[in-house]
Amino acid sequence: NNNADDYTAPQKKEKRHLILHFDINETILIGDEAGGDTVADCLNKIIAKNAFVQIPPNDIQISNNTHDDDNNTKPLSIESTKLIVPTHFWNGTPISKAAQCESSVPPLYVGWEWPPNTCPYYRTSFKKKAKTFTNTDQDGYMYRKLYEKLEDSASSNLMEVHSTSTSGTIQTSSTTSTSKLPKSHAFYNMIPSFFYTLVKLQE
Repeated sequence: NNNADDYTAPQKKEKRHLILHFDINETILIGDEAGGDTVADCLNKIIAKNAFVQIPPNDIQISNNTHDDDNNTKPLSIESTKLIVPTHFWNGTPISKAAQCESSVPPLYVGWEWPPNTCPYYRTSFKKKAKTFTNTDQDGYMYRKLYEKLEDSASSNLMEVHSTSTSGTIQTSSTTSTSKLPKSHAFYNMIPSFFYTLVKLQE
């Protein structure tokens, strides 16, 4: 009484594969060489995107674009804010050289929903100045210390990352070293949290 199942070779269970698609610029890499943005440009843009400004109450462009045909209020969009010429940050601090002092640094905003009657500096007519936002004599010079902190964090070798070719795994180890990665290093402008994400996904 031979059973056909006795002659059936055991089938290997295929492992499931997870394919992730990551946005690269300003997500994994700080900088966009193809688009002409340096690391410095992108750090300035990141801060400018989180520096919110007040929308002038009498701005005609906003008034014409935030209501539909039935006079219902519409959410603000890039198209409806790009012509705004802001005069104050969202906490009331004037956008002027006289306001560039540490005692009046407006807090950055990182929420999902824009606060009422505000929008990011980056979404206004001043977008063209975003790449130099924290430079001397620029509107965001008050954030220069934050820029320097971000730059230091991005280039400091606070985590040793290397690939193990035999196992295909990525290993990390925290260290208190404050040594810097050279600009020629392949990971120089990569955000460290990206590697932590890969490690967590393997667990």
